[in-house]
Amino acid sequence: MTKINFFDKPALTTELEANLWQFWSTFGRGPGCTLHDEGDALWFENPIPIMPYNGILKFQVEKNIDQRIDRLVNHYQERRVVFFWVVHPTSSPLDLSDRLRKRGLQEVELMPGMVRSLADLPETPLVPNGIEVHRSSLNSLVESWGVSEVHVATEGTMYTEKTRSPDTGVFIYEAHQGEIMDELFSTPIISLFRPAHPEQFILEMNLLHDRFK
Repeated sequence: MTKINFFDKPALTTELEANLWQFWSTFGRGPGCTLHDEGDALWFENPIPIMPYNGILKFQVEKNIDQRIDRLVNHYQERRVVFFWVVHPTSSPLDLSDRLRKRGLQEVELMPGMVRSLADLPETPLVPNGIEVHRSSLNSLVESWGVSEVHVATEGTMYTEKTRSPDTGVFIYEAHQGEIMDELFSTPIISLFRPAHPEQFILEMNLLHDRFK
């Protein structure tokens, strides 16, 4: 396991920013998404118009600064999507925060950071005693939970700004579409929008719950 010198601030900053850029770049690599790596700037865009699916991750620009800032801000505004701008430790120019505020952007939160790789973590501990794993059918699961609705991510169902997340029920992202319809008999099935990946579906449902709770 690699040891980290927590007194070496430049090294910590390098690790923190590298992890941040690597993680958030994933949002620009999915279907319909774009990751723009311009060397001194790194930003991504996504068809989903709400936070946090569009943003600038890195900005270390030294020439034509205002023009570069305006180009990015105008691009997102023309697409009518909500975006964020990370002011990271090595951002440049040094007055980047002031320049962004003059364009109407506001500081909303401090982002957590990580200064080590996930590749050298300790081995995953065994499942604690008392946790049991059982194979079950979907009908048995719905019956045991006592839910009245099953919400299934379905292709062709559109996501809109007015889309709301149901408060209760079972939420399902099928690996192979159509199997749920064949397995459920008496429980109502409600279609939800279906993103390209199940991880994205989980994120979007959590965001909708937070947005309308």
